[in-house]
Amino acid sequence: MFSEHHDIRNRTFVKIAKNEGIEKLAEYVVGNQKNGIIYGWNKDYDNLEYEEAVIDLLHNGLNSEYSK
Repeated sequence: MFSEHHDIRNRTFVKIAKNEGIEKLAEYVVGNQKNGIIYGWNKDYDNLEYEEAVIDLLHNGLNSEYSK
């Protein structure tokens, strides 16, 4: 049903929520959204191949090597 990359995003978001808390995950996503990193179907977090890349984009936003 979902693409492999979409599943990577979902797994990584759940991992962040468990390890850092749902509030911190929301803080990352909302903060990044304000800076132009878009959450949604086939958006910025969905086109990354590894969990580490999604984590880096969440944590570092525009300073991530994975930001567009």
